[in-house]
Amino acid sequence: MDTFEAWLAVASFMGHNVLERFPGLHIGFIGAGCGWLPYWLERLEEHWGGFFGQDTPSTQAPDRVFKTQGFVACDPWEQTVPEVVEAMGAHAVVWGSQYPLPDILGFFPHEVQSLVEAQHLAEEAKQRILWKNAADLFHIGEGPQS
Repeated sequence: MDTFEAWLAVASFMGHNVLERFPGLHIGFIGAGCGWLPYWLERLEEHWGGFFGQDTPSTQAPDRVFKTQGFVACDPWEQTVPEVVEAMGAHAVVWGSQYPLPDILGFFPHEVQSLVEAQHLAEEAKQRILWKNAADLFHIGEGPQS
């Protein structure tokens, strides 16, 4: 999925009020990185209440709905992860390694190091992104103990 496709998918989910109608559903956007998400949700909210979303009215803003039911995978080379975590919360980001795609060749096998060594991410955010968020989504027991 590229970023434009992710934009269209998020707009479709929000415009048709899918998440509010199905509160137990979680949606993930994987393969487009994560840096686009805060910008795109802000743009959707600018148009919320106008023509966008009229076919299935929502009582909750796209930003709020996504924060409770959506997640996005970050790429190993992304520098905007801290900003996305600040805007969306650490629970909305999961690790996406891109292995075995050619994009990862310059990073493999140490692609996770950029996130582990990130000075501007709290340890709790790193643990959520690298393990806890995916474990919660897939109902997997407790992760590795540190």
